[in-house]
Order: sequence, then C-alpha cells, then structure tokens
Amino acid sequence: MVVGAGDEAEVLCWSGEPAPRSYQVEAFRQVCRQNTIVNLDTGLGKTLIAVMCMDHFLSLAPDKKVIVGVKTTQLVRQQAHFIQGHSVHSHVRVLDLTGKSVQWNQDWWFQALQHYNVFVGIAEVLKKAMVDHGFIRSEQVSLLVLDECHHA
Repeated sequence: MVVGAGDEAEVLCWSGEPAPRSYQVEAFRQVCRQNTIVNLDTGLGKTLIAVMCMDHFLSLAPDKKVIVGVKTTQLVRQQAHFIQGHSVHSHVRVLDLTGKSVQWNQDWWFQALQHYNVFVGIAEVLKKAMVDHGFIRSEQVSLLVLDECHHA
C-alpha cells in the first residue's frame, strides 16, 4: 500500500480478492484517513471494507492488534473465517472470542496477544477484556471495528 501525505494525491491500494467496488474503495480510504462509521445496507460489502482496513493498519503497525466486535457467536465465527480467508497478509492470525472460548486470567491473554493479531469477539467479551480487566490496552490496538455499531 502506498499512502501519500499532505497535498499530494492519496493512493490507497488493496490487492486482495474479490476486487472491491468503487464505493468500497472510497469507504476504505475514508477509514484510513479518520475515524469513520460505514453505513451500508446488508450485502453491500462492509466486511470486505473492514478486511481492507485491517490489512492497511496491520501493514502500518504490524505489532499492534485489530479488534472486531460483533453481536453474536455466529457472527464471530463468520467474520473470523472471512478475515482469515480474504486478508492479503500471510501473517494474519485471527482469534475468535466467545464467552466459552475465553479464560479470564492474565496468562491466557498474554499468550493470546503474543500469538494473534486480529481478535474477533462478542462485544461484551471485548469490553470485559479491555475495560473491566485491562487485558488489552488501547495503545496495543491500531484498529477497532464495531459491527452493527448502533448495538454496541
């Protein structure tokens, strides 16, 4: 990915499949510039936009984590599978976090942070990990994606 700065024309590219539609590219570029809510109808490719953004932020800060909060266990698995299958990074390691898959101790989270760079979880699990217990700190995160953010 090439990012121009200042008054230069900004070029953000993504080489993955499927090829994004023009509105997905524009949403991707907007997210890369500033905090953004992407509001599109179901089936218009918000998840692909999220993967494009994850790839960009993982390239910029490979030691930082990407957090994806979703509403249901089914969506955790669906999103984790899509991310793993569509990321252009061969080093992407996705951990799906549901109430049953998580252990609430420092050692478990330390190991998870060492081995994974994308965390997909039920929003409540992520809140507990980040806010209630402090296992994931904001300075460790380069991108936070909230699926259906009106429910978050």
